[in-house]
Amino acid sequence: PEVIDSAIRSRLSQTPIEIPLPARRERQLMFDDGLSKQYKGFSIRGKSYEELILSRSDGMSGRDIANFTKKILEKNIPLYDNEKAYEIFQEGFLTLEDSVITDMTGSEGVFAKDSICAPEDNTSNMDDIIGYDELKASIRQQADYIKATAEEKQEYIVFDIPVPRGILMYGPPGNGKTELAKAAAGDLGFYFFKVISRDFASSSSEIQIKRLEQIFQDTIRFSKLMTKAPGIVLFFDEIDALAGTMVLNQVVRGSLLNFLGDKSLRDKDSKILLIAATNHEDLLDEAVKRKGRIDVHYLMDNPTEENGERMLKSFFERDCKVNDIEDDVNKKLYERALNDKRNSFIVSHFGTLEWRDTIREEKDVVIAEKLINKQRPSGSDLRTLYGEMKSIAFHNHSIKDNKLSIGDAEVDMRFPDNS
Repeated sequence: PEVIDSAIRSRLSQTPIEIPLPARRERQLMFDDGLSKQYKGFSIRGKSYEELILSRSDGMSGRDIANFTKKILEKNIPLYDNEKAYEIFQEGFLTLEDSVITDMTGSEGVFAKDSICAPEDNTSNMDDIIGYDELKASIRQQADYIKATAEEKQEYIVFDIPVPRGILMYGPPGNGKTELAKAAAGDLGFYFFKVISRDFASSSSEIQIKRLEQIFQDTIRFSKLMTKAPGIVLFFDEIDALAGTMVLNQVVRGSLLNFLGDKSLRDKDSKILLIAATNHEDLLDEAVKRKGRIDVHYLMDNPTEENGERMLKSFFERDCKVNDIEDDVNKKLYERALNDKRNSFIVSHFGTLEWRDTIREEKDVVIAEKLINKQRPSGSDLRTLYGEMKSIAFHNHSIKDNKLSIGDAEVDMRFPDNS
C-alpha cells in the first residue's frame, strides 16, 4: 500500500483492510477442502503427514494450496495409506521448492537468473578462505541458532544468551566479501540468495520499495516451505548503493529499515541469515547499522602479512598445473608485492620515495609511517599476482614434471627493481 499515491489512498477506506496469508488452521481447512474433491469428507487431521503439510505450507497463499492439492490428486494415491501419502507430500514440497526458485528468478521474479544457488550446487567452504576467523565464528554462531531445535533454543533463554541477527562486512575492495558470504552458505548447507543493491539505482522510488518488499517477502515465504536446506543466506552486496545517505531517498531507506527490523526476519523461528557488504561503511545510514537491524559489524581489511603469505601460497597449492612453491620463494614474492604496494602509496601521496625529506615535523613522520605500514596487498591483488607468476613461468619455460615451476628467477623477473 505504501507505493499507492497518497491522493488516491485518501479517497479510499480510512482503514486499509489487510488480507493476510492463511494461518495454520485455515491452511488445514484449505487442504481438507482441496483433497475432499476426490476423497469425500477427507481431513489431514491426525494423519502422520499433518505436521509436514502445515509446517511446509506456512507462507503459501490459498491459490498456492489449491494448485498443490490438485497436483497431489493427479497422482491418484491412497491418502489413507499414511506411509505412501507422506512420501508423496514430501516429494510434492520438494518439487514445489524447485518451481518457486524458478518463479523467483524468472521474468516476473525479483532475483537475477544466477543470484540463487541451491545447497547441492554450492561447493564453497569457509575453511578454504584464509583468515577472518572471528567473522567465520560469528557466522557459525548465528547459523547454529537458526538450525537449533525448539528445545535447544530454549536453552538460550534459560542461560540468557543474546542472539545477534545480521552481519555487515565492510572494508577495502578485493577481499572476497561476496566469496565469503557464498562460502558461508556452502559450508552451512544453506541456500544462497544474492541481491546486488546498485541494480536498484535506475528505478523510481516506488519500484525500489516494491522490489525490496518482494525480496524480503519471497525470501521469508520460501524459508518456510523449503525442505532441502535448514536456512538461507540473504546477501546484500554493495548495500551502500541502497542504504547510503548520499543515494536514493529517505523513503526508500526508511522502507529498508522496516524490512531489516521485521519480526519475521529476526524472530526465533527465522531461518534467514542476513549478510550485507560494503566498501564504504562511512556512507551508510547510521540507522541501518544500529542494533536491531544489523547487529554484527566486521572489518574485512586487506590480509595481514601472515595471512597474505598463506593466501598467496594456497593459490599455487590448489593449482594442479603448478608445482608447490617453496616457502622461502613464496615469502620473497609476498614481500616484494608488499614493498611494491607501499612504494606505490608513497609515490602517490608524497610524490617521491624519499618521502621523509618532504616532512618537517617528527609527529607527522610517525603518522606517515603508520599509514604506509597499513598498506598491504588485498586478496584480489594476490590472486592477480598468482596469475602473473604463472604467465611468467610459462613464457620463461620454467616447467618441471609437466607443471609450471616458480622460483627466485621468476620472482626477480616480476619485481626486477624491488629488493
